Amino acid sequence: MFKKAEKRVFFRKGYQEKLILKYQKEKTITTQQLSDKLGVHGRTLRDWKRGKYSMSLKAYKYILKHSHIKDTTTKKVKDPFWYVKLGASKGGINCYKKYGQIGGDQEHRKECWKKWWEETGMFDKRFKTIGKKIEILHPKHSERLAEFCGFMLGDGAITKNFISVSLNGTTDVEYGHFVGKLVESLFGVKLHLYHRPDSNVGIYTFNGVKLTEYCNKLGLVTGHKIRQQIDIPEWIKKNKKYSIACVRGLVDTDGCIFQHKYKVNEKWYSYVKIEFTSYSVPLRKSVIKILRSLGFNAQEKNNRDIRIENQKDVRGYFNIIGTSNPKHTKRRGTQVAYEESLLNFYRGKTLSRVRIPPSPQM
Repeated sequence: MFKKAEKRVFFRKGYQEKLILKYQKEKTITTQQLSDKLGVHGRTLRDWKRGKYSMSLKAYKYILKHSHIKDTTTKKVKDPFWYVKLGASKGGINCYKKYGQIGGDQEHRKECWKKWWEETGMFDKRFKTIGKKIEILHPKHSERLAEFCGFMLGDGAITKNFISVSLNGTTDVEYGHFVGKLVESLFGVKLHLYHRPDSNVGIYTFNGVKLTEYCNKLGLVTGHKIRQQIDIPEWIKKNKKYSIACVRGLVDTDGCIFQHKYKVNEKWYSYVKIEFTSYSVPLRKSVIKILRSLGFNAQEKNNRDIRIENQKDVRGYFNIIGTSNPKHTKRRGTQVAYEESLLNFYRGKTLSRVRIPPSPQM
């Protein structure tokens, strides 16, 4: 319990040592045994006994609860890190007295930095890009560039200085490799990968002001995509091949391949369906228009989802549009292989309809 920030209790001088010794005598336990009960290190308890540090309020309450010691002494309880404000104030006063300002002698720091830069820094390869815009390649419109726009419209983000794509840190690792290689080959920039273990997200980042400026020229917006109600750029919508590639990038990031299972008359049915989700109205309308122009019966659900549910259309989607995300291929492949094995088993039997139960692997 000592690892967490806790309130501290302060007694008159010498009482803290008497309190701990009295408890040990009553319970006939050693310092190590008591420290184990309180959940602190033995050295911490010895420091409490010597009065070097104030003991935690939680430890004090434990001693009172498990002994006959009465809570009659005068004490003060202070919040965690109570000393920070006091120390910061004293430090600021002393700094002002010494330098006449807070933060030290700024002119002296600038002179030292300039000396370091002229003697060492400017010759270090790591600092050659300081103050310079990173040059990038300017690819022509293509299917690969349209697919890039697709996954940027999906899980991508554009700021003033860099672009990034956030993917699942477990299921999208292989797709992340594809994203990194595609962006590097298109623009000649270097990938920087960051992992957030708290949310299991892999962030694929590419730095460069010129890169973000070029993305803006492609029709991709900087900032919050939903507030700006993003849409597929016009140069993509005017070309059928580019539209297909862009939708592939969108579904690979903001879409999913899932198995719909339901039970009727004690019989299980299972179908693979495709779903794309977006809160941008113009983007949903453009995706539906593209899908329907390809002959798919795409339907909008809940003012955020677009679904392809007909099994013929699902197969057609993978044949015409396809996917660059291996997890989608695996999910569909598992179901297709399962269905084919059952159909082979039932082939030749006089059945009006083959009912396919849910795949045990999905």
